[in-house]
Amino acid sequence: MFTIRESPGLAAFDFDNTMIQNDFGEELMVALIPELPLDPEKFSSFFKNPQKAMELYKNRSSELSSFIWSQYNSIYSEEGMEAAYRWSSFLFSGHPPDQLRDFSQKTWQKCLSSQKISVFPEILDLVDFLRANHWEAVIVTASPTVGIRAIANHVHVPEDKVLGMDLDIQNGILTETILEPFTYGSGKVSKLALHKNKNADLSFGDSINDLPLLKSAQKLGILIERNDPAFTESCKSSGIRIQKRFL
Repeated sequence: MFTIRESPGLAAFDFDNTMIQNDFGEELMVALIPELPLDPEKFSSFFKNPQKAMELYKNRSSELSSFIWSQYNSIYSEEGMEAAYRWSSFLFSGHPPDQLRDFSQKTWQKCLSSQKISVFPEILDLVDFLRANHWEAVIVTASPTVGIRAIANHVHVPEDKVLGMDLDIQNGILTETILEPFTYGSGKVSKLALHKNKNADLSFGDSINDLPLLKSAQKLGILIERNDPAFTESCKSSGIRIQKRFL
């Protein structure tokens, strides 16, 4: 068994439901819906029913959010979580990066105030301990890089240590085009290797999206347990350690 103090290393963390309780990426996406600056015709092109999408978007109808989630859930059911995540990229587009950054910070504060999200103090203590012992802590998330970098200091991780969904920028504006590798599943491992030229020594995650990252850990992968006994057992059989969910 290794000890943290034996040598500096690299620890990779998923963000939502691993470092924090609940899903900030999702909260940011929901908060951005009324602010979407896309042309109605472009917006409607992402939907199976473009006519209804255009009508709801033009009027900024109260039904718009549920309409978007209905399409998201349909893609999730038919094509899987990665396809749904990729589809949602357009909801973060249309803004200059600095504008999305500011919006993310405001959304974070609102979510904290309303207690929609909270930071796990156990994770903060761990990050502080790792960094005090000269380890590098990195966030690898499927949420947009710009949005998570804006609030990374709240989990004591430097902004430049956030690897997430990178969107192409055209004329200073974020587009819906994802720059590969996308940080979902094995893409998390690829993105980390691209930037750090190595796998993590320790990795932390909570879902099947994080499984390749957990398995790739050179020393230890740790699952933050959620209410999915079958997945927990599958992780155990792969040699991944299980951390009971924080209260």
